[in-house]
Amino acid sequence: MYNIVDTHTSQEANTFCCPVTGDGRAKLKVGRKKFHVIVRETSIKGFTVEMKPGDVKRILSTKSATLAFDDRRVDIEPESTNQIAKDKVLVRFALLREHAPKEKFRLKIPFFGRKNRDPHPDVSMSVAAYGGVVLVLFCVLAMPGLGDHLGTAPRIEAAVKTILQGFDSRFTNFRR
Repeated sequence: MYNIVDTHTSQEANTFCCPVTGDGRAKLKVGRKKFHVIVRETSIKGFTVEMKPGDVKRILSTKSATLAFDDRRVDIEPESTNQIAKDKVLVRFALLREHAPKEKFRLKIPFFGRKNRDPHPDVSMSVAAYGGVVLVLFCVLAMPGLGDHLGTAPRIEAAVKTILQGFDSRFTNFRR
């Protein structure tokens, strides 16, 4: 994504700048005001940003600003300006510090909210959905009206009693 170019024309001969190819759009926050800018070059010591001449006065009057670019948030301070056209100004910013990326919090409630866009859904959700369907089917077949009509209620009742007796005998033997 970046090409390394030696900048012998800059103030420091040992600085390497990487021209940004493609989309270099970024947001520059000064106080409560946000500016939409284009990042032209990056280096280990800072950024070169293209912006409108009207916005430069506000930025040069501040000591620090925050730049959000390429999934990064950095604190920067203005160093120098260069008018390249009537409606474009290049501003060189020095890097002060880089912020750790923020993790996004997501509340996941099963069966509600957004659909999973992953073509291979999580296996645990499939098992939970299958278990829920089986439990609902079991409860419907055990209902007094429908279960008696189908003949499943007495069988399910007998199976539940057998399971409970087995647990009871296990726990009474466990206590002794």
